[in-house]
Amino acid sequence: MHTIHLRDPWQHEPTKDGTRWLRSFHRPTGLTDGVTVWLVISGPSTAVSLNGQQLSASSDEAAARFDVTSMLTERNRMAIVVEGETASAGGRAFDVWLEIDG
Repeated sequence: MHTIHLRDPWQHEPTKDGTRWLRSFHRPTGLTDGVTVWLVISGPSTAVSLNGQQLSASSDEAAARFDVTSMLTERNRMAIVVEGETASAGGRAFDVWLEIDG
């Protein structure tokens, strides 16, 4: 398994209930048939979307994993909403990475 951490740069914007975190990333290179790409989010989140498609609406999970293999394009845009958080209170309260399995 190969891991790609999605660290900075993240953009953020306030919502009525918290903060929406935004990040773009390229499709990993060298993906072949039989390879699965997982998006993993560790930490609080209430809504997750990739390329405009909703992935999750649960804030109770410590870490969430999503098979995003078929959703990846050459350039991807992810949005994560964290309720009750304000970006000015500090950095992100979550970590995000891709796991390439296969």
